[in-house]
Amino acid sequence: MLQPVHLVCIDDRTNNLYVLAGNTENLEFQITPTGEVF
Repeated sequence: MLQPVHLVCIDDRTNNLYVLAGNTENLEFQITPTGEVF
Protein backbone atom coordinates (compact mmCIF):
# COMPACT_ATOMS: atom_id res chain seq x y z
CA MET A 1 0.00 0.00 0.00
CA LEU A 2 1.38 3.39 -0.97
CA GLN A 3 1.32 6.24 1.54
CA PRO A 4 1.72 9.96 0.86
CA VAL A 5 4.87 11.61 2.23
CA HIS A 6 4.21 14.94 3.97
CA LEU A 7 7.62 15.96 5.29
CA VAL A 8 11.23 14.88 4.80
CA CYS A 9 14.09 16.74 6.48
CA ILE A 10 17.59 16.18 7.84
CA ASP A 11 18.37 16.97 11.47
CA ASP A 12 21.60 19.01 11.38
CA ARG A 13 22.55 17.93 14.91
CA THR A 14 22.36 14.17 14.32
CA ASN A 15 22.28 13.94 10.48
CA ASN A 16 19.21 11.72 10.84
CA LEU A 17 16.65 11.74 8.03
CA TYR A 18 13.19 12.47 9.46
CA VAL A 19 10.08 11.31 7.55
CA LEU A 20 6.42 12.10 8.27
CA ALA A 21 3.99 10.15 6.08
CA GLY A 22 0.60 8.44 5.90
CA ASN A 23 -2.97 9.33 5.10
CA THR A 24 -3.47 10.77 8.57
CA GLU A 25 0.23 11.54 9.16
CA ASN A 26 0.52 8.57 11.51
CA LEU A 27 3.83 7.24 10.12
CA GLU A 28 6.79 8.97 11.71
CA PHE A 29 10.33 7.64 11.67
CA GLN A 30 14.00 8.57 11.52
CA ILE A 31 16.85 6.97 9.60
CA THR A 32 20.37 7.36 10.96
CA PRO A 33 23.46 7.83 8.75
CA THR A 34 24.26 4.14 9.35
CA GLY A 35 20.83 3.04 8.07
CA GLU A 36 19.23 2.23 11.42
CA VAL A 37 15.50 3.05 11.55
CA PHE A 38 13.78 4.48 14.64
